[in-house]
Amino acid sequence: MSIRVGVIGTGVMGADHVRNLHSTVSGATVSVVADLDQERAKSVASAVGARWVTDPLKLINDAGVDAVVIASHDSTHADLTLSVEPVGESF
Repeated sequence: MSIRVGVIGTGVMGADHVRNLHSTVSGATVSVVADLDQERAKSVASAVGARWVTDPLKLINDAGVDAVVIASHDSTHADLTLSVEPVGESF
């Protein structure tokens, strides 16, 4: 089984998450990365064969993403988390 992961934020921590997911997490595939800095998003994405976007909401709503890692600035975490539409059962 493979999980397609999207990573929001490609700074030091986000880029580390992308590399670790790509190289050490069995069954994980980084499918999309997002960063406001287009060049950084492109660079990190191309290193692992992923697509890139500059809008984190596009990543969150991308049909090719099963799970999201939010590695952007702490101040963005709550809004990005709350922007996700629940799918399936609620717990």
